[in-house]
This record gives sequence, structure tokens and C-alpha cells, in this order.
Amino acid sequence: MLLTRTLKELAEYLGGRVIGDENVTVNGLAPLESAGSDKITFLANPKYAAKVAETGAAAVLMAPGGESYGRNVIELSNPYLGFAKLLTLFYTTAHRSLGVLSEANVGTQVNLGEGISIYPGACIGNNVTIGDRSVIHS
Repeated sequence: MLLTRTLKELAEYLGGRVIGDENVTVNGLAPLESAGSDKITFLANPKYAAKVAETGAAAVLMAPGGESYGRNVIELSNPYLGFAKLLTLFYTTAHRSLGVLSEANVGTQVNLGEGISIYPGACIGNNVTIGDRSVIHS
């Protein structure tokens, strides 16, 4: 199932400001040239500003003061960083907790956090604390 967010939600997440319809929803990201009406794109280099007029994207991340060409925009100081944050939001999944797997070596007096995964071959010494959502490979 695709994650869907409104421009308002994305602007709040990124610390930006919506210009246009804040209720428009998107479910992913795409380049200016190939973005469809359900995607958001970004403009980091003013050299490509004219492409904003041609994009099919639902919205464009851009720096304040850029020409929107009538498009929905989320203004933020660093659109490239905003795009990277949205990549993480839309395209990463939470790690599934596996616990301590067989053949992992865990010492004594070990405090294991919530949602951890310790893989075979990993060695955890004595008197160690492993934080929540940690993943340890060998």
C-alpha cells in the first residue's frame, strides 16, 4: 500500500510553506520531467526553473521566491534536503524486529532494548546495553 500525504502534512514535516492547494495528496517522488499528478518533485537548481512550467507533478519543492508557474509549491530553504527527507518518508520501511537470532553470541548482564535484531555471528559482550530498535550484524 502506498503512503499518501497532503501537501500540508509534508510542509509541516519539512518545515516549509505551501503555496497553492494544501489538500492535494501525493504518494511519492519523481523527477521534474517525468512526475505524474500523484507525485512531488523538486527544483534545486534555478537553471532548470522553466521545467517547473512543464512538469506534471502535483507539487514542486523549491526555495522561496522561485517562479511557481501556477503549480502547487512547498517553499523551503533547502529543496534538495527536503527531497532527501521525503525519499526516506515515502520509500523506506521500518525495520522488522527479529530479536536475538540463533548463533548470535550474547554475554551476561545484557540489557536489550525494544524492537532489536541481533543476527547470527554477532558478539555482544557482558554488561552491555543495546538501545531500542538497534540492528546488529556480524
